Amino acid sequence: MNNPDLSLPDISVVVAIVDGGVALRACLNALANQVGDYRVEVIVPYDQLSLEEAKMADDFPGFQFIDLGILAGGMTPRNALDLHRFWDIRRSEGIKFARGRRIGLVEDRGIPAETWIASVMDLMDETGAAAVGGCSDNGYDTTWNWAVHICDFGRYMAPLPTGETDFLSATNVCYRADKLHALRHLYEHRFYEPSIHAALQAAGDKMVLSDRPRTTQYRPRIPTFTLAGEWFHWGRKYARIRSGEISFGLRVFRAAISPLLPFVLFTRHLGNQRRKRIYLRKFWLASPLIFMIVSMWACGELVGYFQGEEPEAL
Repeated sequence: MNNPDLSLPDISVVVAIVDGGVALRACLNALANQVGDYRVEVIVPYDQLSLEEAKMADDFPGFQFIDLGILAGGMTPRNALDLHRFWDIRRSEGIKFARGRRIGLVEDRGIPAETWIASVMDLMDETGAAAVGGCSDNGYDTTWNWAVHICDFGRYMAPLPTGETDFLSATNVCYRADKLHALRHLYEHRFYEPSIHAALQAAGDKMVLSDRPRTTQYRPRIPTFTLAGEWFHWGRKYARIRSGEISFGLRVFRAAISPLLPFVLFTRHLGNQRRKRIYLRKFWLASPLIFMIVSMWACGELVGYFQGEEPEAL
C-alpha cells in the first residue's frame, strides 16, 4: 500500500462467534499467541445470542469485544439459515469497526495456526493481492467429521499450491482494508463473501489461495437429522441469493436440473480428493454421508429457486 498510516494496526482480525464457549476461548488463545512482530487488533462482535461469550472480555483485555445489541429484530433462530444470518451480521459489523490496514476473518471453530497472521501478511506483500486465503484442516479424525469437512472445505484442504483463485472462504481470509471498505455497500447488512469476491475480480483485483495460512476446524458432532436440515437450509440460502442475480429463465432451468445436482456435487468432491490423493480413503469411508449431505443441499436449492429472492430471509 502507498504511504501507509503507521499509527493504524497492521491487521484487524474479526472473529465470528459460531460455537462460542470452549471453541471461542481456544480461537482467542491462538490469536493471542501468534508469532511475528505485528500491531494486531482482534475484534469479537457479540449480540443477544452470545452474551455469555462477552464475559470472556476480562480474560482477553487487549481484544475488542463489540456489543451489537439486539440483532434481527430479536428473532429466535429456528434453523441453520437463521443462525447463519447472525454469523453474517457479526462479520459485517466487525469489518465496519476494524481500523487495521488489512482485515482478516476467522470463525471460532476454526483455530488459526500460530503463523496465521504472519502467513497472510507475507502472502499479501509477496503477491500484491487484494485478498488472500488459506486452507482448512480437519481437527477430528472421525468418519462423520471427514464427511462434513470434505463437503464444507474440500476445495480448501491441503495441499494447495499458492496461486490466483476465484474463491476464498470467509473462515480463513484476509483483505486489504481499502479494497474491502470500498465495497461496504455489499456488506452493509450482512457479509456474503461470494458477492465481495465477484466485485473484487470485476475491478481487476487479484485473489490468492495458499496452504500457508492454516486453520483447523473442530466441528462439534450433531445428530444426522439436524445435519441434514442444516445443509438443506444452506442450499436454500444459496439458491435464494442466486435468484436475485440471475434471470427467471435460468432460475427455472436450475430448478429443473436440481435432481442431477447430488451426483454432480458428489463427483466434484471425489475429483477434488483424487487430485489431492492423500484423503481418498477418508472420502470413500465417508461417502454415504457425503452423498446424503449433497442431496440435502440439492433439495434446498430446489426449494430456494421456487421461493425466489427474499433479502430479509436470506
